[in-house]
Amino acid sequence: VQRLAHVQANVREAISETRRISHALHPARLDHLGMAKGLQSLFDDLDQSRGIASSVEIECPDDILDNDETTQITRIVQEAVSNIARHSKATSCSFTMKASDGGIAIGIEDNGIGDSAPSAPDGDTHLGLVSIEQRVLRLGGSLAIDRTPGSFRLGFSFVPRGWRAQ
Repeated sequence: VQRLAHVQANVREAISETRRISHALHPARLDHLGMAKGLQSLFDDLDQSRGIASSVEIECPDDILDNDETTQITRIVQEAVSNIARHSKATSCSFTMKASDGGIAIGIEDNGIGDSAPSAPDGDTHLGLVSIEQRVLRLGGSLAIDRTPGSFRLGFSFVPRGWRAQ
């Protein structure tokens, strides 16, 4: 009975966190804030709600991405932040997003449990990482994940659609 109550509490917390994050960065709100401020607010919320200190560095003008690219990046970062909050046991994390002549590079890193994280049941891949991978592929990008004890790094890069047309 206690275990069931604990599981129910965890489910309620996860649902609440997911709702809060999805409402915080609804596309209409992104239009108002801009992507950089919207992403910054995700990490600010992580610090305030979980005490996980964040370093955020964004060197990418909002106007080089189309609406779908902005949405995909935002959803990827939301999922990564949610994973950090729920699974990593991290005390700090960092986020970088940089535009260069070669495209956009994004990196997210935390000092959590890394590959010490428990495996999904039956060896299944974690759904959040599958979602991230699908979104990166939708952008036409490539994804790299590095899990070591004491850290987890996720990075991806892609060429914005507007640049491919030139």
